Amino acid sequence: MNALSQDQRFKVQTLISITNIKEGPAISMLRDCKWDVQVAVNNFYGGGSTGSAAPQSSAKASAPVNVKQIQKIFDDFKDEQDQILIEGMEKFCAALDVDPTDVVMLVMAWHLKAENMCEFTRAGFVEGWTKLRCDTLEKMKNSIAGMRQELLDDASFKEIYHFSFSFGLGENQKSLPLDVAIPFWSLLLKDRFPRLEMWCDFVQNKYGRSISKDTWFLVLDFVNQVDAQFSNYDDEGAWPVLIDDFVEYGRTTLDQD
Repeated sequence: MNALSQDQRFKVQTLISITNIKEGPAISMLRDCKWDVQVAVNNFYGGGSTGSAAPQSSAKASAPVNVKQIQKIFDDFKDEQDQILIEGMEKFCAALDVDPTDVVMLVMAWHLKAENMCEFTRAGFVEGWTKLRCDTLEKMKNSIAGMRQELLDDASFKEIYHFSFSFGLGENQKSLPLDVAIPFWSLLLKDRFPRLEMWCDFVQNKYGRSISKDTWFLVLDFVNQVDAQFSNYDDEGAWPVLIDDFVEYGRTTLDQD
């Protein structure tokens, strides 16, 4: 980028941070857009909404998204490390009138490409809200209802559930600690798993170990496929030992009731 001015280099880096495209295409796109980052971002996303949590009318969907305004909102809540961390997250949630422990925050983290709990990066924040076409706090607040609806869609829910595993991992962790896994299950499976309380009690008191990625994924398959009485559970199926043991425990418990 030696031939570019300092301002142009900054705009290239901004576009890259928002869209994750390579440097060459970013330069070409900005040149085509006369170095207007907002126009370039809108062109990149096609002026439409992909995975929007708040369906918009055609006229509204075609309106340009004010990327600079999204950047400004991020700046209002970021810390000195240019990230929104715990304190900023609490203030951001207050501005959106949503509890930080609400399950909808997992949906938001999924949209904003958060890699760690209580942490939003600038790139993920701007890209996510640009795709959702929310460039004011009011629009962001109004998108919450749509995010809740995504939890009711099986395909979206599966993506959110799978995302939550990596989202909950700490540094250098490959398995999800129970003090994270159980609260996540309690949030995500509350209205999907009739034996949720029994499951959490079993995992906490009988199993007592962290949860692997494969097991985390298979738990959702189990919830979706097996009835509350475990009558259709295939004992010869390729389920992890944890689930086999839980079914045995659950059947014994139900027989005693």
